[in-house]
Amino acid sequence: MYALARPVNGTYLKALMLSLPFFERLPDQSVIYKKGNGEKYERAACTRGKDYLLVYSYTGKRVGIDLAKISGRCKRVWLMDTRDGSLAYKGEYADGKEMFDIPAENVLIAVDDSKGYVGVSQDNIIGKTVTNINKDLTE
Repeated sequence: MYALARPVNGTYLKALMLSLPFFERLPDQSVIYKKGNGEKYERAACTRGKDYLLVYSYTGKRVGIDLAKISGRCKRVWLMDTRDGSLAYKGEYADGKEMFDIPAENVLIAVDDSKGYVGVSQDNIIGKTVTNINKDLTE
């Protein structure tokens, strides 16, 4: 029913997942505050840590996100295309609830402004992120 123009490349999803603290990450659908998130392929999948959150949309949709679920008064937001790893910086948002249009096969990334997980000028997830730092994954 939903044909992909380009296949998803697991390399970029892996880079994204490893660029953020791994062991504190939890699935959390309460990040979506708007009712009617959908079912099966229409559902946005959410996961978060203490200072970041990720929302994936398979088909593309407008989603209400509660940015207060993560630390910090100000959040920086990007969209990552899972097919090529490209990042589009969407701006800074205050703590609270916001509506975002997440295109198909994209991940919305929201990070506490005080953290340096992703750079504002970074245009691809394969770049200067914490994946380039020798990190103890047993943290």
